[in-house]
Amino acid sequence: MTKLTDKPTPSSSTERTDERIPMRQRLRYRISLAFGLIMIVAFSVSSGALSVRGYLNDIASSSDRLRGIASVLASTVAGDFQLENRNGVMQSLTAIRDLPEIEFVAIEDMKGARFADIGTATFLTTQRNEISSVSSIDLLLSSTIWVKSEIRKGGEQIGWIYLLSDISRIRSAALQGLAINALIALVATITALLAASRAVAKMMRPLSELSGLMRSLSRNAQYSVRADANAQGEIGVLAESFNTMLSRIESRDQQLRDYRFNLEQKVETRTQQLRAAKDEAEAANKAKSDFLATMSHEIRTPMNGMMVMAQLLVKAPLAEQYRRYANVISRSGQGLLTIINDILDISKIEAGKLELEKVDVAPDEIVSGVISLFWERAREKDLELGFHVAADVPQLVQADQTRLTQVVTNLVNNALKFTEQGGVSLRMNAVESKKPGHCRLRVTVMDTGIGIAEEKLKTVFERFTQADQSTTRKFGGTGLGLSISQRLVEAMGGEISVTSRLRKGSTFWFEVDLPSSRRRAILRRPFCNAAGLQSLPVAPSRAPALRPPLSSRASRSMPVPAACRTVLLSMQFCVIRR
Repeated sequence: MTKLTDKPTPSSSTERTDERIPMRQRLRYRISLAFGLIMIVAFSVSSGALSVRGYLNDIASSSDRLRGIASVLASTVAGDFQLENRNGVMQSLTAIRDLPEIEFVAIEDMKGARFADIGTATFLTTQRNEISSVSSIDLLLSSTIWVKSEIRKGGEQIGWIYLLSDISRIRSAALQGLAINALIALVATITALLAASRAVAKMMRPLSELSGLMRSLSRNAQYSVRADANAQGEIGVLAESFNTMLSRIESRDQQLRDYRFNLEQKVETRTQQLRAAKDEAEAANKAKSDFLATMSHEIRTPMNGMMVMAQLLVKAPLAEQYRRYANVISRSGQGLLTIINDILDISKIEAGKLELEKVDVAPDEIVSGVISLFWERAREKDLELGFHVAADVPQLVQADQTRLTQVVTNLVNNALKFTEQGGVSLRMNAVESKKPGHCRLRVTVMDTGIGIAEEKLKTVFERFTQADQSTTRKFGGTGLGLSISQRLVEAMGGEISVTSRLRKGSTFWFEVDLPSSRRRAILRRPFCNAAGLQSLPVAPSRAPALRPPLSSRASRSMPVPAACRTVLLSMQFCVIRR
């Protein structure tokens, strides 16, 4: 059994106050106080009741004695009272005046007239009707008692005799008895309290030691100690149960320590394995990127030669059949070159070697360049290709023209690829920028193509991912274009997103913050020149969602007067700058 001492802890003021007094003393004090109060109340009630009862009995005995004296005195003075012999009556009254309990004697006739009296008290007329019917409470509060008796002569009542007695002696005797009873009760209470205190102390000692053990465990968490289970009754059962609980806690703590030690070893081993796997994966990924970049670079060199030769063959005087063959070679080579360029770009981005230039760029020239690049393709698919540059777009911004053009080209290329009917619209406008000295450009590409399912929108910007496998089989592509576009836009500090409805079309947009150019454009090139107007003349649109666009379906024979170019182009959402 470990002996523990109570030491205060700074947990709270209540705990500090409780711990100043050991639990054994607190319980002994409370039980003794309750026991003492019960005994005091019991002795007080019993002693008071006995004293009051004795006091009332003494008064009743004194009243009976007074009635006897009054009866004898009435017989003695009956003759003199009938003869109205006052001297004889006074002699009889004087004879009983010497009795110690008699304070006053009075004789009255039947009419209430005083015939004779003797003593020091004053007889109150208002008390005559109350003398024979005094309550116990009145007796407790009064210091005198009255009795009366009839005076008869020859069987006929001729008057009344009244006696007044002092009961102070009876009260003094009663109070003295009450004091003796209170003293006896006090001695008995003190004796009982001492006995109860010793009994409680003996009974609470095991519980106090158990409480101290619990307090020590809460502070030190040493579960190897045990309580003394030799106590009798419920306290012994409590101590035994407490020891069982300590044994289980100690066993579980040991298990937890073992688990933690083993877990730390497992975590360390697993961390080393994961680190090795990560390093291996990064090395493999780097090797893959290096391999793809090297192979793409090596393939692009002979591919450029093939492209040049194919273009020369197209321009050479060949038969129509061979010219078509040359066009197929040129288009296939261009597609392969695009894939190679995408692989090189994604390899640079993953390697962190992508560098962005900051040169003066005309945003409207990027739009016109992209439109000029794809208008022939739109004409071949019988699609309308519209564009619009808002008037708030600055003439010059600082950006990487190649990369910005690449993003716009990828979006327009995707829109044309997945659109079979309707058209594609390219829009550029300026929005409010939170960076001072910057212009935030928003580029939006809308199409009326096949659209994208809602559940596929989250993965559309991932590498080598397309909305559906059937899309790859039908339209081709590697799934790198949108991923590269997203990386490029994020590298320029912007954001890109898409909204789409299946079989209704898609809207891709991106926003980038570009520094405004400090150089002012001296020569404002027209957004669309005359040749461009002749290449993209006005025609009714078959895609209401994109109205009013510029149609890619053209008739070169359509005359356009010079005076109407500005009005005509502004009606078609083009901005004319001269």
